[in-house]
Amino acid sequence: MLPRDFLLFQEFARYIRRALSRPSNIPSEQTISMKSIFYTLLQCFPISQEELSAAEADLRQLLEMNQVAFGHWVCITIDSANRDKQLPEEYLCAVLENMLPYTLSFGMDNRIVCFSMIPAGDTCRNTVCDILEPYLKDMNFRAGISDAFTDIFQSHTHYRQSLAMLKTGFSSQPERLIYPFGDFILPYMLEHCVGEFDKDMIFTEGLRALKELDTGVDYWDTLKRYLDNECNASKTAQELYLHRSTLQPRLEKIRTLADMDTPEGRLYLRICIYLEEYLDSKKRK
Repeated sequence: MLPRDFLLFQEFARYIRRALSRPSNIPSEQTISMKSIFYTLLQCFPISQEELSAAEADLRQLLEMNQVAFGHWVCITIDSANRDKQLPEEYLCAVLENMLPYTLSFGMDNRIVCFSMIPAGDTCRNTVCDILEPYLKDMNFRAGISDAFTDIFQSHTHYRQSLAMLKTGFSSQPERLIYPFGDFILPYMLEHCVGEFDKDMIFTEGLRALKELDTGVDYWDTLKRYLDNECNASKTAQELYLHRSTLQPRLEKIRTLADMDTPEGRLYLRICIYLEEYLDSKKRK
């Protein structure tokens, strides 16, 4: 036996022990029913309302037996492309279903897709993330997690959402293993707000001029701090260690180049500032 084969057997044994140490949360007949519905919807094939209602009724009956209140679903997409090919995908899915409460898993396009039911009053972070992270670290996997949903017919949309979080999260913070929707939706929006244009092409002429001002005063930083302080000049002056009378001429100069006085104008400026910071941080990584 080669040394790497021995290590592989050790890995198998460890996860088999973990999988067998807790009973499956969902009996096989409900698992097959709900899993087939999720898989069919992800393949963009139709499901009748009657089929869905029957499967949901079975699941709710199971939850009532266990005195668990239904909360919502989340979709977890795990990038398993780096897995050892001697570890069958079915085995990995079985481990995940036994590790995560009320979870249905199947393979798709070199990924493992999980739909986890989060009980009412619980959170995805407590129910899924804290349990999943050690497994991802051991297997050198990463996972994107969708927003919560209750409408099963939206499964495909939330699957795509988890894929987007996986891609955006790894692009912006590759050191992390889990990319939840709530943590990475702003980076996703920033990456897609530019569209076909270069970043500077969505900056107005006045905003580009503001960035390029070379007068010994950092107008860009002044604008950012002023907006961060909800346009409170006194707080901004304190942060910049300036007297308010020194700050006012700076703000007036900024007003000649950028709209700080309307909600739409301030929103646009915030987006531009966030975009600049986000893309600069990606370059540094």
